[in-house]
Amino acid sequence: MAEKGSIPNVEECKRTSLASDDESSIASTKEPTGSKMADQLDFDTEKQPFDGVRDNSNAIGKAHSNQEPLHSVFTSRQKLFIVTMTALASFFSPLSGQIYFPAIPQLADDYHTSTGKINLTITTYMILQGLAPTIMGTFGDTTGRRPAYVVAFTIYLAANIGLATQKSYLALLILRALQSAGSSGTIALGYGVIADVCTPAERGKYLGPVAAGIMTAPAIGPTIGGLLARFLGWRSIFWFLAIICGVYITAYMIFVPETARKVVGNGSIVPTDWWVMSPVQAFHARKELKRTVVEGRKEELDEKRNKAVELAKKRKFKFPNPLNSVLILRNKDAAIIISFIAIGMTALLDMLASMPILFGEVYGFDSLKVGFCYMPVGAAAALAAFSNGKIMDWNYRRWAKKLNFALEKKRGTDLRHFPIEKVRLQPLFIIVPIGVASYIPFGWILQYRVHLAVPLALQFVTGFCMVAMNNTLSSLLVDLFPEKPATASAAANLCFIAEANLCQHKDCRVSLAIQAFVHARSHIFTMSKRSHFTTITPLPAGVTRASVLDTLRNHFEMIDLNPLVIERKRQDKAPPFAGPEEYHATWYQITDNIKGLPGTTTYHGCFHDLADGLQTHVYAPAGLDIRGKWQLGGTLPGEPTQTVELGLNPT
Repeated sequence: MAEKGSIPNVEECKRTSLASDDESSIASTKEPTGSKMADQLDFDTEKQPFDGVRDNSNAIGKAHSNQEPLHSVFTSRQKLFIVTMTALASFFSPLSGQIYFPAIPQLADDYHTSTGKINLTITTYMILQGLAPTIMGTFGDTTGRRPAYVVAFTIYLAANIGLATQKSYLALLILRALQSAGSSGTIALGYGVIADVCTPAERGKYLGPVAAGIMTAPAIGPTIGGLLARFLGWRSIFWFLAIICGVYITAYMIFVPETARKVVGNGSIVPTDWWVMSPVQAFHARKELKRTVVEGRKEELDEKRNKAVELAKKRKFKFPNPLNSVLILRNKDAAIIISFIAIGMTALLDMLASMPILFGEVYGFDSLKVGFCYMPVGAAAALAAFSNGKIMDWNYRRWAKKLNFALEKKRGTDLRHFPIEKVRLQPLFIIVPIGVASYIPFGWILQYRVHLAVPLALQFVTGFCMVAMNNTLSSLLVDLFPEKPATASAAANLCFIAEANLCQHKDCRVSLAIQAFVHARSHIFTMSKRSHFTTITPLPAGVTRASVLDTLRNHFEMIDLNPLVIERKRQDKAPPFAGPEEYHATWYQITDNIKGLPGTTTYHGCFHDLADGLQTHVYAPAGLDIRGKWQLGGTLPGEPTQTVELGLNPT
């Protein structure tokens, strides 16, 4: 048996477990970490070599020895402050991604380009949103949380200033990627901070605010972006982000302490590098130093200094290797968890990204009203983050009591013999099926134009379930990889790469659907000149009005009809220039300046809902020579037949 004050090894724990027939014995100790506890003065590395998971254990139900160090020396109020600042930091990445959506039409007009090209900036943002955490997470685990946060927000601040002042599409594309690179790493760093200061028994409670920040931002971002874009212009969005970033990073650098266990242990070690500490942390460290000298605790002071030097030697700076996060996927448990997160978040983000188009088409909403439609998802995200954290902690306590497992909130816990996977995943057996079921009727509800309250209620249910799922699985990842929590969390962010092609895929899918329909049925869209208007008919079922308009717009731009202004209108009766027998649910007014023609010419695009699919009519003023000016082609009496595919591969 181990001597008093020492830490028993693995074999001693096993013998203790086998020696008791009527008492279950599961090891209970402090949480495994990748660094030695700084104030563990009696820890002998030669007697107990570190093997990646520390085995300082006692039998189930027995309290830890008084010699066992605290998992974290931070008080509850300090933890709350640290977690609050961490949650605010995690807020920036999803906010920056979603606040941009309402400004897409304005950007397309200002840069005289298509929405498809503007959507490409969303693609680059999401690619970096998946890759950046793999670098920042590893950097934070090895060098410290504070240096990683400062570097990340410096990049982010510079990118926002650049975005607010740039005047070219290429600069927009590059700076959006740089903006994502700066902000996206904060999510992985946030989970690392939670693992630094919180034990598994209280982790759910503190993960709640962080998850709330991550998932609430996509809901309120479009609302903020819509207001700014409408009243101050799209550049105000990036000035807004730059201002709040500057305020945050100033407060962070002054007040937030370093928490990385490889730098400060459990928070009791003063780092040797001055730039790692915050000014407030350095002030308290000097006060503690004076108190230690006055009280004559020289041995304790020397021991902590030696530990600080030892930790500093071990954390030699190395350029972060993004493959560290990828290699975590070799672990079967991690691969399953991350795959599940990727599927769930892809489905949720797909729904969120489609809302501006779908709600605009179905309910006739502008960007501001669509932004308000995100609020139920935001409320659900906040509610799920906080309530699910309490559910996780409750289930942990329930199982700890059932297994007579020592429940420690101040000292860590050895989870190797505790069914942590079962404890974390149990609530998901109810939550996930409900969330999946809420997706099923969503498309039909919009197709049949059901009252707005119904899709918003479904979004609330979906948001609650998916956020609760993400929160639970992210917590389990941290439990399984306590040595490198930020790196493990960064691996989960790789799912954003799969989502990166979402916006571009929508445009490609429309084009491919039209072309596939044309080739499969050997059907050619024909143009027939009538006395009053030109007709393009038919289009395949399932192709949206917005996609048709975008296709027409791209064709107009191909033949150099700029500037092109599209004004969306909605009415219940057919416009005056349409035939009396035709019903038009939605129509567009297209205005452009054509070379060689005086003034401005207006065309009307009317889209009516028919049982056999969507038909499109593009109306032009009488007397305009469409054939000569647009070169669209068609079938005219006494002339050769010409064909066109709505601007796609014209022949």
